[in-house]
Amino acid sequence: MIFYGLMAVGNTVMLLVVILLLGYGLAEYPISLWQEARIVPSLKRYRCEAWEQVCVYMCVCVCMCVYICASGKRRRLCLWQEA
Repeated sequence: MIFYGLMAVGNTVMLLVVILLLGYGLAEYPISLWQEARIVPSLKRYRCEAWEQVCVYMCVCVCMCVYICASGKRRRLCLWQEA
């Protein structure tokens, strides 16, 4: 009879520990492993991030070129505006 009581207390304590750990993100680790294991969505996400960086880079390049041409410091860079 005492054995069953100890088993019930042990199970209750372990369930409380699991609930406590789930509250601190224990469930996030297996979810992140599952999402990283799926290669196609990861590649799509990285491709989108790379494209966003290329767009930002091109915007910065155009802004710098316009600024340099407007300041008149480098005339050779502004050949595309003279046409």
